[in-house]
Amino acid sequence: MKKKMLSVILAAVLMLNMAACGGQESGTSGETADTEESGSDSETADPADSTAVAAEDLTFGVTVSFITGYYSAMIDGINETAEEMGIEIVLLNAENDSTKQAQQMENLIAQQVDAIICNPEDSVAIAASVQKAMDAGIPVVMVDRIVDGATPSKQIINNSYDLAYQLVEEFSQSEDCANLEAPLKTLVMVGSMSDSYAVNCLNAMRDAIAAYPDTFELVAEIPGDWNQDTALKGLQNALSANDDIDLILTPSDMYLPCIQSALDQIGAWKQIGEEGHVMVLSMDGDSNGLQAIKDGYVEADAVIDAQVCGQWGVEYAYKILNGEEQEDGATIDLPGFIVTYQNFEEMAPKAYSYGDLT
Repeated sequence: MKKKMLSVILAAVLMLNMAACGGQESGTSGETADTEESGSDSETADPADSTAVAAEDLTFGVTVSFITGYYSAMIDGINETAEEMGIEIVLLNAENDSTKQAQQMENLIAQQVDAIICNPEDSVAIAASVQKAMDAGIPVVMVDRIVDGATPSKQIINNSYDLAYQLVEEFSQSEDCANLEAPLKTLVMVGSMSDSYAVNCLNAMRDAIAAYPDTFELVAEIPGDWNQDTALKGLQNALSANDDIDLILTPSDMYLPCIQSALDQIGAWKQIGEEGHVMVLSMDGDSNGLQAIKDGYVEADAVIDAQVCGQWGVEYAYKILNGEEQEDGATIDLPGFIVTYQNFEEMAPKAYSYGDLT
């Protein structure tokens, strides 16, 4: 009887232990499930912290070499993009003065702007200012011209050498140059030799002329230093010394008024096809250039998208602040294309200045 009772008691104890173990296992399983579910809820409720910078909290400093047709369009691109994003812009005009631009850079650094967009008057002279801003932790994006002697965040430029070479090369293969009896006597207008854009254009035009000796003969280069009076006097002297000029190449539409004036004085500002017409190839694609093509006085203009240049300047500066782009000094090439009097209807509407034509 005692043995039987002992067996019953042992069986009962064993069952209780099994029940306890089963309850603990169930509880452990439930705790695990609760923990996993809680972890999932926690991830949903507590996402990774965002490092994005609010555009409306930013101020970008902008310093440009000077303001004319092309640069006005670039500034429009900067202002319109910044306004859409909510970024405040502090705009400064260096007025072709590299010393003044260096002081503007100092002021922007002192103001602790969030980024600087710089169109340098002098690619070498601006280097120290660019480096100082970078050392202060302020990203610097160069637009239209590079800096020589410092590494900025990015450099957004047109490939001026390739575009200038393309302008001359395509013209050499056009109907205008078919069946020439002699090479075209050519004058080349020159910008500021401290400006990388002007240097690239000059080198490209020289190289293209040399590559097609049956089409072009380089008679003279006219220093202008991006100054209308200087360019006009130089061109007047060259035309006086060479009364048989066939073609003028200019790296910028800003020289077109002085080209028109100089040719007018000798009775050679005439429309294409008229006796005595002097051919003109230009660059920029501003309203002066396209209007002259539309009116029949200029053969071709290489269009650089100034508004896109300004737009990209703002966008890349913002991406750098957000860590989406590295500060590596990389060059970002702007698109370009050629508008001629033959393809005007097709290509001119693509130019930033087309809406300003009359």
